[in-house]
Amino acid sequence: MMEIETFLAVAAGGVVLGAIYALMAAGLAAIWTTLGIFNFAHGAFIALGAYVGWSLADSQAASLGLTIGTIGATVSMFFFGILFHLALVRPFERRADIVTSSVITTLAGAAIIESAINLIWGPRSKQLGRIAHGGIDLGLFSFPVNDLVLIALVAATLAGLGWFLGRTKPGARCARFPKTGKLLN
Repeated sequence: MMEIETFLAVAAGGVVLGAIYALMAAGLAAIWTTLGIFNFAHGAFIALGAYVGWSLADSQAASLGLTIGTIGATVSMFFFGILFHLALVRPFERRADIVTSSVITTLAGAAIIESAINLIWGPRSKQLGRIAHGGIDLGLFSFPVNDLVLIALVAATLAGLGWFLGRTKPGARCARFPKTGKLLN
C-alpha cells in the first residue's frame, strides 16, 4: 500500500506535469484556431526550443544562464516558426486540400526537426537548471519552490493568453477560423 507521503508527492508531480501539458495544449490550440490546421510538428518544436534553451543556458554549452537561454529559445523559435510556416504551410493555404497538405507537410517537418535534434544534440537527454531552489515544508512532504514557480509562470502565461484572445482586437481576430470567419465557441 502506498504511504500518504508518497501519494502526495506523486499528486504534486502530477499537478506540475498537468501545468506543463496545459501550456503545450494551449500552444497547439492557438495554432489550430489561427490557421485552421493541426500542426503535427508542435511537439518537435517544443523539443527544439528546449534544446536551444539548454544550448544557451547550460554550463556544458554556452553557459549564458537560464534567463538568457529562455529568452534566446523563445526568440529563435518565433523566427523558426515563421520560416516553418512560410516553407511548409503557406504554399498550400489556398488549396482545397489544405488539411491533407498540412498533415503531410507538418509530419514531414516534424521528422526533419527530430532528426536534426538527434544529429546536433545526440540521443542523450539534457536537463535545464532550476528556476528556484529549496522547498516549502508541508508537513508530510516538501514541495519544491521550482515547481511552484513553474506552476505560477504557466498560470500567468495562460491568463495572459486568455486576456489577449478575449479582450483585444488582434486576439479576437486570432479566435476566428481564417476561411470561415466564424468565432470558435
